[in-house]
Amino acid sequence: MDIDDVADELYALDPADFVAVRKERVAQARADGERELAREIGLLRKPTLVGWALNVLARESADDVGALLEVGDALREAQHALSADQLRALDKQRQQVVRGLTKRAVSLAADRGQTLSENASREVGQTLGAAMADPEFGEQVRLGRVITAVQHAGFGSGGEEVFGRAGLRVIDGGRTTRRPKPDAAEVRRALRKALSDAEAVLDAATAGAEQAEETLDDATLRRVESQERIDELRSELSTAEADLRTAKLAEETAKKQRAQADRERIAAQSAVDAARARLDSQ
Repeated sequence: MDIDDVADELYALDPADFVAVRKERVAQARADGERELAREIGLLRKPTLVGWALNVLARESADDVGALLEVGDALREAQHALSADQLRALDKQRQQVVRGLTKRAVSLAADRGQTLSENASREVGQTLGAAMADPEFGEQVRLGRVITAVQHAGFGSGGEEVFGRAGLRVIDGGRTTRRPKPDAAEVRRALRKALSDAEAVLDAATAGAEQAEETLDDATLRRVESQERIDELRSELSTAEADLRTAKLAEETAKKQRAQADRERIAAQSAVDAARARLDSQ
């Protein structure tokens, strides 16, 4: 298992399954002793609805997405060469390809029980346009790993205690004497004890580091999940605001239609009253 395998698996999932499977793969990597892989998996972001739709599109219509990116390559070359005729022709082709793939993404999402709003559909088109303009992002789209919509634009002094300092020390007001050299057995006992103490410290430090890494990984995963929830809520808010604008427009139109209908009703009632009056006068 490597990060590419996990990314391919996760970004092919339904959005509702992403977080649960990501947690499973993080736990699996930890169990295998792959701490760095576990951290990388934990950082993989859950895609928004638009990101998911584009990832489905990349998998179901790989040839068409490839053709879109080729048009983007040609457009960048034409811009560099300042070929106006090529630019006009390619821009028309770009619009057609983006519209066609946007409709395809909406259809694929609907087949999987997800409805893309008008605003989400527009973001799909904008993201496809960004993929054409930016080769690096285009590769991300081709791989089906889009996350969201995109718009172009050492240990104290122990060693000294074991080995001493040349066997000399100051005594009796400045006169020096040589300290007796310890025998080999004493030195080995001291070295073994120092080694044992150092190993104990190392074991404790290693355990602490491992625990700290797990705590960091868990905290990072919670942060990623929180950010994803924020992104989801922002997306929902954006959709709701777009729906509100549409509803307000529909309300204004309906008010105008009602006013027109009232005028027509009043005129018709006047005509009926006049006709009845003429009839009664006969």
